[in-house]
Amino acid sequence: MRNQERYEVAKFGGWSLANGERTKSAMDYVSANPDVHYVVPSGPGSVNDGDRKVTDHLIDITKAKNSGRSYQVYLDAVNAQFMGIADFLGYYDMARLLGSLEVGIANGQSDAWIISRGEAIEGKMLGELLDFRFVDPTEIIRFRKNGQLDERSYGLIHSRLKGRDRFVISGFYGLGADGQIMTFPRDGSDITGAVIARGINASLYQNLTSIDGVLSADPRIVREKTRLIEKLTFEEYRELGNAGIKVLHRDTIIPVANVGIPINVRHSLKPESRGTMVVSKRPTVEGEDVIGIGGRGGIASFNIHKFGMSEDKGIADRILNIIQRSGISIDYPLAETDRLLVTFNQEQLTGQEDEILAKIRRIIKPLSAELRKNVGFISIVGQGIRENRERVSRMLFPALDDASIKFSGFTSTPSGISIVVFVDSNMVDDAIRAAHRALIG
Repeated sequence: MRNQERYEVAKFGGWSLANGERTKSAMDYVSANPDVHYVVPSGPGSVNDGDRKVTDHLIDITKAKNSGRSYQVYLDAVNAQFMGIADFLGYYDMARLLGSLEVGIANGQSDAWIISRGEAIEGKMLGELLDFRFVDPTEIIRFRKNGQLDERSYGLIHSRLKGRDRFVISGFYGLGADGQIMTFPRDGSDITGAVIARGINASLYQNLTSIDGVLSADPRIVREKTRLIEKLTFEEYRELGNAGIKVLHRDTIIPVANVGIPINVRHSLKPESRGTMVVSKRPTVEGEDVIGIGGRGGIASFNIHKFGMSEDKGIADRILNIIQRSGISIDYPLAETDRLLVTFNQEQLTGQEDEILAKIRRIIKPLSAELRKNVGFISIVGQGIRENRERVSRMLFPALDDASIKFSGFTSTPSGISIVVFVDSNMVDDAIRAAHRALIG
């Protein structure tokens, strides 16, 4: 019987649950969609741009508590937002839930426990209002000692959530290997939804948020109207996510992509909107080689020059190994004749750069090895690039030249669906605009 029915997961972001009106719309959506058997809520987000989220206030509580300062002002803000939602919805048990938060803080609960209470309280309230079974994620989501998801979680999810009941599972957290609360990275409720979807082999994972779907560029950057991407592949989304388009947490793709469960990103207040479908495969539309353009600054790079590098097949691996062993996660290695450019997020630098360069100079003996900071890049993404890279390049690079944007190098990702162009950090937005105008707009 299970195989003949649709079982969908609906994850609601913090914006969609920030006040009573939006929460009511989310509940109406679930009630009108009988295929949605699993609801994953975030903690309440910001009502207006610039407002702080419930999770922000909870983080402030932990900081104040750990430094011996009063946290009452932050607790009051959490209480006020939740009570406003509860009053609008006619939910009369909120005082008890908020009381348990206050008791837990006073009794020395961990920082992770405190920070995750936005999702925990939201989940319990929605479970009661929707008349769904509430399941705390500590019952079904496990983390390994290194903080990564324990694959045994999928078996726990399958056995605990099987059947024809409908469930609410709080997002963002689970149980660590030490038996204490552990959280996913910030905005990790997206990942919770994907993990639940894989565990129950969902027909669809819906991610309901504050925007219409995945757009062709960040509308705050591109002056021309951006396009809604109606369909893109998991691989394309990963490239756009790495380039700063963060509709979903980038790691959301991993659990569902491995088993082919599609994701539907859509606006929570526009039930008629189709949104964006993220899928395993899609047809390539003629004339739409590029579907999206992203970019980000704050990148650093190691630049190594040695004659004969292109003939020494193992030298690049040795350099990358030195860098990665220092705890740096690499974005892109760019190899040219006798040169290697290795880029990574500049925030990873913690003073170890001199030691890394010293090791490279000692082991590789290059002509030069230096660190550059404040690098940026733009990423031109679309599976049509595989077959039409020259056509895309003929449009892209003259557009950058016309906009007086200098670039220090470019490369293609191994998949062939993305062209990455390196520019100065302060030129990233201009480069995105020029590329979008030439290739999409």
